[in-house]
Amino acid sequence: MENTSDQIAFDHQAEENIIVALLHDSQNVPRIIPALKPEDFHNEVYGIIYGAIVALCGDGSKATSAALTHYLREKGDRLAPLIIDMRNGGSGVENFLFMYSRNAADTYNIDYYLKKIKLCALKRALLFEAQRLEMVCRNIKSTKPDISSLIAGMTLLAAESEKVEMLDLKHSIKSVVADPANEGTLRAKPGISCGVPEWEELTGGLRNSSVNVIAARPSVGKSTLAPIFAEGIVDETGLPVIFFSLEMAVDNWSWREFARRSGITEKQLRLRSNNGLSDFDKAVIADAVDSVPENKYLIVDNPNLTMDHISGISKAQKVEGGLGGIMIDYLQLIKSEEKSRSRHEEVGDISGQMKKLAKELDIPIIALGQLNRSGDAWAPKSSQMSQSDKICHDADTVTLIHRKEDEPVKIITGMSKTELQEARDAAEQHNRVLDADNSEELVLTIDKARDGQRGVVTVEHKKGLFRITSARSKTEVVTEKKNTNQEDAPQYNESENTHE
Repeated sequence: MENTSDQIAFDHQAEENIIVALLHDSQNVPRIIPALKPEDFHNEVYGIIYGAIVALCGDGSKATSAALTHYLREKGDRLAPLIIDMRNGGSGVENFLFMYSRNAADTYNIDYYLKKIKLCALKRALLFEAQRLEMVCRNIKSTKPDISSLIAGMTLLAAESEKVEMLDLKHSIKSVVADPANEGTLRAKPGISCGVPEWEELTGGLRNSSVNVIAARPSVGKSTLAPIFAEGIVDETGLPVIFFSLEMAVDNWSWREFARRSGITEKQLRLRSNNGLSDFDKAVIADAVDSVPENKYLIVDNPNLTMDHISGISKAQKVEGGLGGIMIDYLQLIKSEEKSRSRHEEVGDISGQMKKLAKELDIPIIALGQLNRSGDAWAPKSSQMSQSDKICHDADTVTLIHRKEDEPVKIITGMSKTELQEARDAAEQHNRVLDADNSEELVLTIDKARDGQRGVVTVEHKKGLFRITSARSKTEVVTEKKNTNQEDAPQYNESENTHE
C-alpha cells in the first residue's frame, strides 16, 4: 500500500515485489532497465539489490541468490552486510526467493509494480522541487526567472515520466518484412491454423496479439467451433491453451471433447457401458483419451472471473509453462470490478482490457459472444452483440454463426411446376441425410477481418459429436491419410460396433 506519511510517497510493497519478480525471471530485466533506476526506490536496500541485478544481467550473468551475494561482497557497499546476512535483521537476498515461493501470484504484475514505483518517485521529486519553489517564493530577493526556472524543471520532470520507447518504422519494416523475405523464412500464412481452411484463407489465420470473437445466438455452435480453433493453436505451437469457462462446467467440456475425438456420442457411450463395453469400444475410448496431449488444454471452471483474474492466471502460465492462446466462454459473463456504471460500459471496458492482454502476451484470444434476438429472425449482425458494441470495435476478427436452415427460402420466378417440385424434393432429401447423421449446415459470416477480408464459409455441424468440418478440411484430412503409412494402425468404424 502506498504510504504518504510525513508528506513523502513510497510503496515498499511494490518495490519488494518487483525485486522478487526480477529474481524469478531475469528475462524481464532488459525491458525494465530503461524505465526504472535504482534511485527510483525509496527503500535504499531495495535500490541496491535492483542495481546489482541490473549489473549482473548487463554482464550476461544470471541474477541468482549466490551471484547477488558474491557481487555485493565484491562491491563492498556499506549496506552489503545488512542485505546479505538475514540473521542481522536485513531483508536478505535469500528471503526474497523465499517470499516468491510463498506468494508467487505477485510476480506476474511487474508492469503494475513498475508504474507504482515510478509514480511515487515522481511525487517525491516534485515534492522536493515544490519545497524549493516555496523557499524561492518566500525569499524577497528572488526574481521571476528564478521562479520560472523551477517551474520549468517541475514540468520537465512530469514530462519525462510520460516518455515511451518509440520505434523506427524503417527498421521495423526491415526486420519484420524485408529480412525474413530475403532469407526465405517468411511463413506462408501470417496466423496459426484453426481447422477451417476457408476461414484461414479469408482472415490469415489466428494471429498473435489478436482478439477473435465468435458470436451467435444460444445453441448455434460457437462452443463447438472455438475448441477446434484452440486445437489448431496447440498443434501448431506446441503450447497450452487456457479455457476460461464461465458458462459450461468442466464435465460438459470433457464429454464434448471425448465425443469429438472418439466419434461416440454421450448417449451412445452410456448405453454401451450399461450393456458392457466390447474390446473395440475400449480401444476407441483409449485412443480418444490418448489423443489429448498432457497439460495442453487447461480449464479454469469459474463463473465469477474478472479480467484481473484472467490476466493474472494467463501471465502466470506464460511465465511458468508457456502459453499459446486463450479461449473465453463467454465474454459477456466476465465480472466487472466497478459496479457503479452501466453493464454496457463495463463490458466495453472488459473488451478493451482483453485486447490489451492479447497484445501484452502476444497470443491470440478466442472470445465467444452472445447475440441478441432483436432484428431479423435469422440473419445475425455485429450490431446485435449483447451489452456492448465496443466488442466488435476492439476485435480483430468477428465471426457470426447462423443455421443455413434458418435462412428464408427464395422462390425463383420462371420455374416450372416440375422444376419447383424437383427442387423441393432435393431439399427434403438433403435435410433427411443431415438429420440421419444428426447434422446441420452452419454459415460462418466473417463480418470483420482487420488484416484480411470479409466473407462467408459454409460448414457441416455434427451436433452430437461436436464436430465442424468444411469442404476443404475434409479434403485435407483425406489427403493427409493417403500420405501417411497407416497399414498397421487400427481402423475404427462406428457402424461395425453400434449398440442400438
